[in-house]
Amino acid sequence: MGALDQASLLVQTGNLWVGDNSGNAVDLGAVRTVRFTGAQERVRVPSDNRGDVITKVRIRGRVEFDWLEPGDVNKLEVLFKGIVAKSSVAATPVAGATQPLASPFVPNTFYEFANQQGAGTVPTSISLSGATDGALTLDDDYHIVQNPNTGKWGVILNTVAGGGTITTLTQVVTITYSYTPAASLVLTGGSSQTATNRYLKIVGEEEDDSNKLRVVEIEEGICASDLLLAFVNVEDAGDVGVMPVMVEANKASEWTFTDAINPS
Repeated sequence: MGALDQASLLVQTGNLWVGDNSGNAVDLGAVRTVRFTGAQERVRVPSDNRGDVITKVRIRGRVEFDWLEPGDVNKLEVLFKGIVAKSSVAATPVAGATQPLASPFVPNTFYEFANQQGAGTVPTSISLSGATDGALTLDDDYHIVQNPNTGKWGVILNTVAGGGTITTLTQVVTITYSYTPAASLVLTGGSSQTATNRYLKIVGEEEDDSNKLRVVEIEEGICASDLLLAFVNVEDAGDVGVMPVMVEANKASEWTFTDAINPS
């Protein structure tokens, strides 16, 4: 009998990422019992005199897990995108919020506003001032941009060689802006809608080396399970409200299993 290959054991904890694609997937947080299934789907067409004239097999990807953080409207909207709608209820507007950037600031780097509009739009009355250079000029010294992956707004400052009025990077730059936060988020469903394809990734880290991973990816799939919000008394139940989730790959959608823990 051969020796046990420890590297071949599946002992990693699964972490779940879901989004439109690999570039904007979000971490779903705490999960349990993460499992991937390659379900065989067989098609056999028999004849009376020539045996089976067509035999086809597809291994279709499916991911199942118990989700312990379903009370997050933002993550619910990502998982069930297309069949639910997210909106917000505005809170009291905040005028003249300030946010200093530590000196030296890094040019051509995205600095996210610490506070965002509840509606997801760009904050208003934005201005930047340097401790040395004073008021900075929009689209010359800095640009207001939106992160395409997160939807968050922020600024990018130009380099000294960019032709603006910035004379030194070693100065505190203060951002001033106004915003209206959200008092609450609202998730709405019930009408007939078309689900948006989801990208899903399981990441399992090697215990002694977080750079060695086992990764399962489904390129396109749909969350086929119910949206369950289980309200529980933690002391009585000994658990939090759990949502069982199943994401099934679309027909002919590719899935991959990449193993960097046992590569040979």
